[in-house]
Amino acid sequence: YPNPVSEYINIKNVEDAIELKIIDMNGNEMIRLSTIEIVAPIHLQNLRPGEFFLKYQMEEGKVGVVKFIKF
Repeated sequence: YPNPVSEYINIKNVEDAIELKIIDMNGNEMIRLSTIEIVAPIHLQNLRPGEFFLKYQMEEGKVGVVKFIKF
């Protein structure tokens, strides 16, 4: 949250994630963060406006995807 975003996005339970990726609508990986790099909020100032997917993997193997809009 929030969605749409402007400068940052917050993710609940981010401390349990082992990897986080932000992917554009063409499938290009724009941001990749590993366990030691993941902190909330995630800053998106360098990301161009558009629609993106936030893909995360948790320690127990769960994978999730959230679509968000950057303006």
